[in-house]
Amino acid sequence: MSQARRIWDLASLGVKGDKVAEVPVGGVDFAASSFIAPWDIKVVYTFGTKENPTQHNQNAPEDKRIVMPPYEVREGGIWYWLTYNTLPEAVAAQDLLDPSDDKIKPSAQWHIETHAAEVLNNGDLEALANAFGVVMDFDVPIKGLAGSENFEAVHRHEYQLLSLPYAVQAAALAMGYIEKEIFHAEELTAEGADVDGWTEQQYIDYVGDPKGTDIWQSTLGERRRALWLALGEENVKAYTCIGTMTPNGKSEAKTNTVSAQLDECLRFVLGIERESRVYGRLLMVPDPRPKATYGPEHKRLSVACLSEIFGPELPEVRELAASVGAEEIAERGGNKAASHPQLPENWTGAHDLFVAELRKAGRDKPAPVIVAEVYADSVELLAEWWQYMDDNNLWSE
Repeated sequence: MSQARRIWDLASLGVKGDKVAEVPVGGVDFAASSFIAPWDIKVVYTFGTKENPTQHNQNAPEDKRIVMPPYEVREGGIWYWLTYNTLPEAVAAQDLLDPSDDKIKPSAQWHIETHAAEVLNNGDLEALANAFGVVMDFDVPIKGLAGSENFEAVHRHEYQLLSLPYAVQAAALAMGYIEKEIFHAEELTAEGADVDGWTEQQYIDYVGDPKGTDIWQSTLGERRRALWLALGEENVKAYTCIGTMTPNGKSEAKTNTVSAQLDECLRFVLGIERESRVYGRLLMVPDPRPKATYGPEHKRLSVACLSEIFGPELPEVRELAASVGAEEIAERGGNKAASHPQLPENWTGAHDLFVAELRKAGRDKPAPVIVAEVYADSVELLAEWWQYMDDNNLWSE
């Protein structure tokens, strides 16, 4: 990131303080490999249960009902996956749904999300939403450093050697702690890169042997070590949070590093006491694991990585991020053409989705409420759409 993009100070960045699912698919039906948007970033806790949580609450006495999670309950086969913002909330819900002693406890996920309508370097919202959903949310499993043949080690590199160092570096660049990129995964992200033909040994050389504990001799391990050293930390294994949450939700936690710079970066990555979303670039990095594919065509899965930070959710930062996004859209040939009233800025190229959102919001709500609910730019623009919806009988499907 160039120094010209650092238009905020350390305090405004918020560094003073703040679903088990497969790794998200990227670049399959949608050409862009990175997304500039205001991102909500945090650590969440997910567990699976065979007990339908909705039916449980319908049948259970009041004192045995769970607090439903703030995220969508995801279903997979006979399982229901519930995600909570804190570990105590997840444990409390799991104990009510499954009182047995042999259950697998909630696991930590690095969670990052935005609304598709808020992506600033996309010229076709319809295609974006079809590929990733109206709410774009990605989870990366936070696995420890131990090696074995189980799920923990097989997925270890996703967070430890991709998402975490990418995000730490983005924070370090934004805070001015380093002046140029140290960590990268060009073998995966460069134009023409293709890991489908990698051998097992190439994979091991790149991210380490899942059966072993020493991943630091690997290509990405060495790059993470170099980044940690640049931030003043000799212990490349330092990354965890120690401490507790106070009753009001504020964290008294610190990370287990002796480096003040790395501590600030890790606190940012973990969402500790950061009160606003952050404008940044989410990069979808192909997963180098040989079996990280899906479907009959064996398409490769991707790992969500925050590779660049523009700044906190402030008007001047949004203007900067939007200008960069507009340049990238222009380079790709501009926005999808439209034959209707001007779409709000965040809905460029997404006529059908915007109409559906207006229809869902309802015709009779006050205009300012609708503006807020559907990310419209102004009441005046909304009036044009009201007329358009009336003239074309679009209020009902």
